[in-house]
Amino acid sequence: KSKDNWIKSKLEENSKNFKKRDFVYKDLIYFKGEKIKIKINKSSNQQVVLVNKVLNVYCNNISNKKRIIIEWLKNESDFFLKNRTKLISKKISIKYSSVHVKSYRSRWGCCDNKGRIFLNWKLIMCPQNVIDYVIIHELAHVRVPNHSRFFWNLVEQKDPDFNHNKNWLRQNGADIIGLN
Repeated sequence: KSKDNWIKSKLEENSKNFKKRDFVYKDLIYFKGEKIKIKINKSSNQQVVLVNKVLNVYCNNISNKKRIIIEWLKNESDFFLKNRTKLISKKISIKYSSVHVKSYRSRWGCCDNKGRIFLNWKLIMCPQNVIDYVIIHELAHVRVPNHSRFFWNLVEQKDPDFNHNKNWLRQNGADIIGLN
């Protein structure tokens, strides 16, 4: 009985965290680090259009809303991350062989020994500087396939704010990567 208030506060805190991890929280999503309001429009044609920080989702069955939004985010992510990797690669003078955008539950990206880079589509919800950090991190692995001091020096040389971006992922990344 003496811990009653503490227990209630912890239960409330846990329910907030659970809701926060659901894909659409109060009809908002994040896109390139910005809050985007979701507006559902009844339509026989399925379509998603982003205008002035409002994601207009046109569909005939509202229960498909989540699937439609995820599909749109994956398409946007594929286009954006591939182009962004190409641009950053040229800027920092590190070549790679290919970029693939995939679904991961616990990682933001990886690089194999053939110079292929794999990025998590959920990166599209992070701020652009964080996205750039992950891309630079994976491009650095093309040259240094480990997390040695030489690797981190290379990352810092290419992204002087890497510690800030790395910390942002530590603090906020679980809420994005664990989305349902």
